[in-house]
Amino acid sequence: MTSSAPVSFPLERPARNQAYDLLRILSIFAVVAIHTFGAIAANPVIAGSASAWGARVLSAGSVWSVPVFVMLSGALNLGARAHRDGPRAFYAKRFRRIVPALLVWNIVYLVLVRLLLLHEHLSGRQIVGTLIDTTVYPQLYFLWLIAGLYAVAPVLAAFLAGGGTRRAVTFAVVTLGATQLYFISLGVLALAHMPQPLHWQALMFWIPYVGYFLVGYALSRLSLTRRWAVAALVGVVVLGAAAVLESGLLPRLRLLAALSTPDYQGTVTVLLSIAVFVAGTYFLARIPLSPRLGRFVVTLSEAAFGVFLVHLLVLLIPYRLLPGFGADRSLGEAAVAYLFILIVSFAISIGARRVPGLRLIF
Repeated sequence: MTSSAPVSFPLERPARNQAYDLLRILSIFAVVAIHTFGAIAANPVIAGSASAWGARVLSAGSVWSVPVFVMLSGALNLGARAHRDGPRAFYAKRFRRIVPALLVWNIVYLVLVRLLLLHEHLSGRQIVGTLIDTTVYPQLYFLWLIAGLYAVAPVLAAFLAGGGTRRAVTFAVVTLGATQLYFISLGVLALAHMPQPLHWQALMFWIPYVGYFLVGYALSRLSLTRRWAVAALVGVVVLGAAAVLESGLLPRLRLLAALSTPDYQGTVTVLLSIAVFVAGTYFLARIPLSPRLGRFVVTLSEAAFGVFLVHLLVLLIPYRLLPGFGADRSLGEAAVAYLFILIVSFAISIGARRVPGLRLIF
């Protein structure tokens, strides 16, 4: 595994790392899969059917996507290169990109989608509440998440700078482990009929992801052998299957549900995400790419941020045009919708990035 890399999600750009570019592309494919197939997997009308399980494989099996994005960001934003000009330069570069996107896309989804297209009736208090709770639209929480991690990155980087790889690994393991213990404790308390409210507001949404942020940096500093990479690849298969089964069986297994939930903080998801990152950064770096294909990979990688933000807007089109998909029943129509969403979203993002003003939010 390499010790440094070039492109962060959504920022940064010195010398490129092929594995990170390819892993970023695969991750955005997985994000779109979650939002395309997830509703079919969760539809109680077709529970237990082949369509439901097929959709579950594609959605629950992609649960590693957002954690891997955060790990990539940690690998790129906690190293010495990112902070060589000091915190002011770091903040200026990162927030010049994230703040316009945060403001514009919240307005787009709130006004254009929810109020105008979906005809929702929201009071002023409800609008403020959705902004504070990051519930304007499902994917927009990520902007608050990454902004929070950028805010604390100089502090974390300063602590990591003098401690070498051992400090990075120790800090990452302790932080991620503490996060897991916290969420497991909430599950156990709920099982004991003592549920505790959990509510993350916009300025706090980054907190549960610090562990992933640190793990990405720690793993980027390790030189793992092929044996470790093969073990991680086996882990991807086994843990991916576990994530799919977990998402379908948890409602019947209360103790398992208390110890691990099929979301971004679940124990299986944590292990799966680490396995994907390790296997991906090792094997994807070894794929031979021609110069032309390499440039195309870079283009797709740089467009991934825009795809993340625009794809749920594009998703509204097949929901209107494909009755089976709109009713959350047809796996075949969902597959058609998935390809449509990916192609159109990438086309929009790539095109927008060529326009100076639009580039700021893509």
